[in-house]
Amino acid sequence: AFLPHIRAHGEGGAIINTASMAGHMSPPGMEAYSASKFAVVALTEGWAAQLAPENIQVQVLCPGFVRTRINQSGRNRPAKFGGPQVREIVPDDRVANGIDPARVGARVLEALQAGDLYIFTHPDMRPFVQLRFGRIMEGFDSADRSQALKGMDYRTPDLDLLP
Repeated sequence: AFLPHIRAHGEGGAIINTASMAGHMSPPGMEAYSASKFAVVALTEGWAAQLAPENIQVQVLCPGFVRTRINQSGRNRPAKFGGPQVREIVPDDRVANGIDPARVGARVLEALQAGDLYIFTHPDMRPFVQLRFGRIMEGFDSADRSQALKGMDYRTPDLDLLP
């Protein structure tokens, strides 16, 4: 919705999409939520590369727990969709003890000015992402050793994947 307006003035701009740390890891029981957040991260990565030549910066906010009551969002579910739900996504204390939304806003501004692709608010969650990436790299190591792939002459073509 905003992209045509940003393009129209010709001065470039910025788009910040909101995902979650769940866009980089999938805690048990949160698969559907994580899938939607992974999608936001993937869209952002693609758009960042596509729009960079137009001086349009695209970034993704990936907060951890923030005091927003997101875990109680079912309370606002319209009647036509089954009415309010009292199912918490995550335990109330994790959200209630999260960081202040004002800090998130300050971090977003800081990252916008720095041009960071990923805007993280909880650096202490790094080990969870490192664990995931470690498992991904183990998968590549296994493929390197694979007898099924041994002697294959196929090479993936060069792709412009990164902004």
